[in-house]
Amino acid sequence: MALTASQLLVVLKPGAGFASFAARVHAMGGQVRGFDSKLDIASIADAALSAVTGDPAVEQVTRDPMRPRLHILGGCVEDVPAPAPEGDLQPFQSLQWGLNVVQAPQAWAAGDQGQGVTVAVLDTGVDANNPNLAPNLDLADSRSFVPGEDLTDLNGHGSHVAGIIAAARNGTGVAGVAPLARIMSVKVLDKDAYGDDFDILEGIRYAADHHANVINLSLEDRLQWGAGATGDAAMAYERAIRYATMNGSLVVAGVGNDAEEDRTSGWVHIPADLPLVLGASAVGPVGQKNFDAFAVYSNWGSPMVQVAAPGGGVGWNAQTGPVIVDPRDLVFSTWSTRAIPHVIDGITLGPAPWSYMAGTSMASAFTSGVAAIAIAAHADPPMAIAERIRRAAIGSGYNPYTGSGVVNALGVATN
Repeated sequence: MALTASQLLVVLKPGAGFASFAARVHAMGGQVRGFDSKLDIASIADAALSAVTGDPAVEQVTRDPMRPRLHILGGCVEDVPAPAPEGDLQPFQSLQWGLNVVQAPQAWAAGDQGQGVTVAVLDTGVDANNPNLAPNLDLADSRSFVPGEDLTDLNGHGSHVAGIIAAARNGTGVAGVAPLARIMSVKVLDKDAYGDDFDILEGIRYAADHHANVINLSLEDRLQWGAGATGDAAMAYERAIRYATMNGSLVVAGVGNDAEEDRTSGWVHIPADLPLVLGASAVGPVGQKNFDAFAVYSNWGSPMVQVAAPGGGVGWNAQTGPVIVDPRDLVFSTWSTRAIPHVIDGITLGPAPWSYMAGTSMASAFTSGVAAIAIAAHADPPMAIAERIRRAAIGSGYNPYTGSGVVNALGVATN
């Protein structure tokens, strides 16, 4: 069914009975786009908000149109250098400063590469034709929840995130933090990185049901703090996240790129703000200096920020805002060879195997990669893994900018 501007996300009372509710929706001229019996949520199109709100089966309801979920800083495909000599296992690994920041190579040397762990990437898709991604992509369990689009990543963002987590160390391109982990692509954002809450919530439930050890949410819903609709959306997400956690999935999310403090600024950043979510802020260099410095675009706030991870560093111009000082300050990873050309920060990004990007999306991906290494090493339940990640983080005590510190792959593997 086509998405409409009048689409509603409905949170039903547990055990209220969907069939009778659906009949009442149809009687009022509405259409049921989808229903999830495990989360007790429904997507309703063309129904009056007031009528649905007053239904005895309904606990919460909010408008849920397709809207943008990503706010990222552009890459520079044109500036990708020539590969290193063939003797170097991963030709572009020298560009991946983030791997060194999180001590991933040291974890690999200790034998920890995320083997046996599945990470679900809820995003724009993952490029199955990318030689760095194909070896670790689990197509059998991958699924698209985007109407009218198959699993193909037509944007590039999802492929970039997936590569940070688990690009294969196969002598091609880059390496992922957990290069032996499996990637489950759960497509919840379209070619323009638009999505609605219902499809994202369905994706979370699907990933948990298909035994994802980690669910990576490099996406954000920026909502007005204290508004009723914000609470309605939060309730739906809390249901999905609680379901995933109880079924063995650690949920990791980027905190967003609005350069503002959560809640205090008047905005709340879902899902990173919610309980049971491991929220990651971004760090990165400016001019290839201070690789663990807090990134100027990253949101912050306690308790939302629990850890920090490489997201790419940018400078700041008082008139224009963030500015890329050196492309190498951004995060270099895989991209989609099927991406439709689009412009970010004045830079056209088209189909390519690799690209630079920056944002807390990348920080979330680094954190998910570290989580995969922790799970492979310890097989603990989700909240215990989150505690291991916080405890191993490199920092000098908690602060609302970088949380417990920068995630540490070697630390979570060996402690």
